[in-house]
Amino acid sequence: MSINFSLFKSQNNAKNSALLQRRQRAFVRKIIIVLCAGMMALLVVSTIIDSQETQVIAVAKHNIQQGSRVSVNDIAYVRVPKHKVFNQALSNNISANASIIATCEIRKGMPILQTLLSKIPRIPKGFTSITIHLASADHTLLPGEKIDLAFSKPVQDEEISNSQNAEIHNSEKSKSNTVTNNDKNKNHDIEENNIAEIDERYVSVVHNVMVMQITQSTQASQNQQNTTTLAMPAADALRLLQAQSANPSLAIIAMKLSQ
Repeated sequence: MSINFSLFKSQNNAKNSALLQRRQRAFVRKIIIVLCAGMMALLVVSTIIDSQETQVIAVAKHNIQQGSRVSVNDIAYVRVPKHKVFNQALSNNISANASIIATCEIRKGMPILQTLLSKIPRIPKGFTSITIHLASADHTLLPGEKIDLAFSKPVQDEEISNSQNAEIHNSEKSKSNTVTNNDKNKNHDIEENNIAEIDERYVSVVHNVMVMQITQSTQASQNQQNTTTLAMPAADALRLLQAQSANPSLAIIAMKLSQ
């Protein structure tokens, strides 16, 4: 009886061992199939990528502030699929001594387009550069651009100008009685056309000013003021600095260059 029981037990063990081996072999086959499928997928993707034309473009390594100088340490080069979107992207290496600044803020990882960069302009002969705070501008300023500046005249200049204007006004008033109605209508039309013009009796205008550099910080953007380096003739720079010393809160406005 004991012999029969031992034989039955050995048969069961053999069956269990064979079943376990079959399960292990099936599990190994599944793993091999999954690995092969993954490798095939990688090969297909790699083939597609290799067959697609690519190009190298420059991206910002970190945030680049407006007006700051751009160097080789600010730029990384990555390979992307070739597309017309990147036609204006910077692709050439920047030399270590290149004089290039950012015309606007460039975020980290953004492609650096050629339109976002500008060469640092040189100060023209006979000009000097000063750094001021602009209260406002009627357009976006770019380095190298020529603009006009307007600011209020000091009180003494206003008094002198007012006295001169009063004399001129009195002399013109004596002649006004001879003006005809047609002349009045013409003068009225001229006044309407000149409403937008600056009254130089109270405002000083500096012409042909070159924008050298624009620096806008977070605090400056909140105050809507830009720290701007401008180049202008020495006499105009002295006149502007004198006006600022007389009125520390002087508002200076940038305008497009008058034709």
